Amino acid sequence: MFQSKRRAALLIAGLSAGLALYHAGQDAWAAPAKPTKQPAVKNVVLFVGDGMGTAHRNAIRLATKGIAGELEMDDMPYSGLVHTNSADSKSFITDSAAAATAMATGVKTYNGAISVDLQGKPVETILEQAKKVDKATGLVTTAK
Repeated sequence: MFQSKRRAALLIAGLSAGLALYHAGQDAWAAPAKPTKQPAVKNVVLFVGDGMGTAHRNAIRLATKGIAGELEMDDMPYSGLVHTNSADSKSFITDSAAAATAMATGVKTYNGAISVDLQGKPVETILEQAKKVDKATGLVTTAK
């Protein structure tokens, strides 16, 4: 009996794979779709919740919206998480300056440093790069 169940499962899996490959092949023989030109990006807005991880998001969701609630930030079309440890080998904790430098420049630095590399040499931020190609930039913070 075990053999017949196993054969039936293999047969079903094989048929499913065959159908998937057949339908994939149908698309390969179809006329290529006309490429649609994507509109040029006009604005980019980046929100950074300094020190805010998944646990913080879940805590505020539970406190303000309940277990099934959604936060306004959940409706944003894109989101991501990043881990930005500093280049300071003596510290497990990253401060805001080192984290912001890593995000704004792509260069890790030591705690307490803003927009400089490990040798203290200034590094260009994404805002400075955007200004060089005549893009408008802005930075808003709630830091005190």
